[in-house]
Amino acid sequence: MRPATKVLIACEPDNPASRRTILANGGVYERTVHEPGEDIDLERYWITL
Repeated sequence: MRPATKVLIACEPDNPASRRTILANGGVYERTVHEPGEDIDLERYWITL
């Protein structure tokens, strides 16, 4: 049996449509990180394929 493949996907906290899409596809919240080069926060989610 091969191990599960996971992908990391992110969206901005003020983008509820993206968050709903990620969650509807099994996204599991990891954490929110700040991207200093872009000066934005990103919510990170893992999805198992």
